[in-house]
Amino acid sequence: MTEFVAWEDLSEKEQLETIYSDAFKDVHGFRPRGFDMTVNELKIALDELQDEIEFQIKESEAAEKVAIERFHSIVTETMEICNCDKPTAVKYLIDAENVYGDWEHFCFNYGLPFSFPKIQGV
Repeated sequence: MTEFVAWEDLSEKEQLETIYSDAFKDVHGFRPRGFDMTVNELKIALDELQDEIEFQIKESEAAEKVAIERFHSIVTETMEICNCDKPTAVKYLIDAENVYGDWEHFCFNYGLPFSFPKIQGV
């Protein structure tokens, strides 16, 4: 059985390799295979991954903003079509998605942040 090694017992290279592997997975969805870099190369690669992560965060925030605007438009349209108030329109939309009251699934389907219903009081 392999024993757990404390973080401080790892070499600088091993620590950077661990951080690189985690950051790479955050960006690409899978861990890198067969990478063999020096400490300096790992630091450069981590800087590049940080830039990619920041870009993805900005893209995600912009997409969520568009999704929220789109959702508000859909709610307004539903209110007009059904001649109902906002909570009823949202209930109709949730029912139409067949998510059985699963707020996170509903938000995922609409590209909304998972905290959206709580923030909006829906």
